[in-house]
Amino acid sequence: MTREDDYLQDLIESMFGLNNIAHPLNNIPRYKPKKDRANNNVEVDSTGDDVNITMDLPGVELEDVNLEVDEYNIVITAKNGVRNYKFNRTFKFSLNANAAKATFKNGVLNVSVEKVAKPDMKRVTIEG
Repeated sequence: MTREDDYLQDLIESMFGLNNIAHPLNNIPRYKPKKDRANNNVEVDSTGDDVNITMDLPGVELEDVNLEVDEYNIVITAKNGVRNYKFNRTFKFSLNANAAKATFKNGVLNVSVEKVAKPDMKRVTIEG
């Protein structure tokens, strides 16, 4: 829920007194998205010809970062002694793992992986 949703919900409750009386809807829990603390520090952009990932890894050294890329997956793991970071994303399109590039500077990992263009479908004549 956004702050605006919370504000609107509080306004409705105060107008109709739902928080002061026993109302059947009061027992229904509000939707709260599950927070995945380990992945709040990741931005993924797959709109262009590449998949670009930026991941904040505070306190992590280069030698403690592991990046694996295959045809459909990107997996990043890192640790800084106190905290372990893990990011795993599976894509519905092919990736060119051989063209993957990554840089790590000031605790920020930038990953760029080229998407593989799908070959066009070819109509095949069936002989009888």
